[in-house]
Amino acid sequence: MVLSMIEFYSDQELLKYVEQEITTTRNNIKVHTEKAEEQRRKYTNLKGKYNEELLKGVNIEQRKVSGFKVLMNPTVEYELYIHESIVASLQEKLEALERTKSMAKFMHAEGVEKVVMIVDDGKPIGFMVYKKRQQQ
Repeated sequence: MVLSMIEFYSDQELLKYVEQEITTTRNNIKVHTEKAEEQRRKYTNLKGKYNEELLKGVNIEQRKVSGFKVLMNPTVEYELYIHESIVASLQEKLEALERTKSMAKFMHAEGVEKVVMIVDDGKPIGFMVYKKRQQQ
């Protein structure tokens, strides 16, 4: 989890950022969906040709390297699971970005001076809104 804050001083600035992120996220969804489909085809082909032991993998080895879990010779089934998990995560991010578009309308309508978007690994999770101060 990597939290960060991004400041926007206009509704156009916010919309531009959100649209760029939506485009990037959609492209990433496409790439990982294609990889998941490729792994699904491999999995289906292996399942039809071999017994479950070969499908699950014989030479799988798990190690810890520098605090990371390292899986040597992962199975097709595991790779499919990872790609499907990535797609699900990216779809959640896309939905949050789509909802963020309404913040630009809010900014414009409410006379907001600045919006700070709080993001968790690139996914919007909250906002801090600063209204314009009235002159006295």
